[in-house]
Amino acid sequence: MVGREETATSLQIMITAQHFNKVLNSNDPAVDPYDLISDAVNEHVTECDSEILSKHFAGRTGSFLCVGAGTAYGKDQTIQLLENGWTGVYCEPDPRAFMKLTDTVKPHKDRVTLINAAVSPRTGLAPFNLATHTMHSSLIDSWAERHGDSNIDRIQVNCVTLKQLLTQKFDYIQTDTEGLDVAIISSVDWAKVPSCEMICTEAGAAVLKQLCQQGDYIITDITPTNAFYQHRSKII
Repeated sequence: MVGREETATSLQIMITAQHFNKVLNSNDPAVDPYDLISDAVNEHVTECDSEILSKHFAGRTGSFLCVGAGTAYGKDQTIQLLENGWTGVYCEPDPRAFMKLTDTVKPHKDRVTLINAAVSPRTGLAPFNLATHTMHSSLIDSWAERHGDSNIDRIQVNCVTLKQLLTQKFDYIQTDTEGLDVAIISSVDWAKVPSCEMICTEAGAAVLKQLCQQGDYIITDITPTNAFYQHRSKII
């Protein structure tokens, strides 16, 4: 229901537990698990990601992982976490964006780890497409063109996997990898990594099966660009 602002409720947990598992474990690609719980998810018509984050983590500090950080300038919700005393890890492969990112987080540099690498399902060197606008740079060849931009160069970048980064525990994970979010999240066995309280991803509901089946997460909110998942043990 568009415009609902309630947090996840016991109704949602009941729906997930009683009706979701059968479909979740189905191998039928025609079955969309999200259809079962879409009426229990808060769907927002405005970009309110920062408000969702602020409400959930109000008065608390923790650690976050930001995959595909860009410049982290402007609306990026991880900056408000830093301003509230959090520690964070940023991954960004575009050297231009990485330079600006370094400046953006400079006031909090004692609590920030910066990694100039792409997050991918595989490690090693990979060709990376620099776009006119850094927000469209991607490991995917056609990504910039699909978004009305153009590639200006191709460089080699180092790649790390999400699994490598998840050897430590994070309270909040955010992914924005210009087309690779589904592949990256699907490359992790979420039952074998430390649980995270909240995950925000551009992959939307496309990774619902992986996160809910393996990691015991529940999708709680969808905004125009992201989906938010909360670990079942942390629903508030």
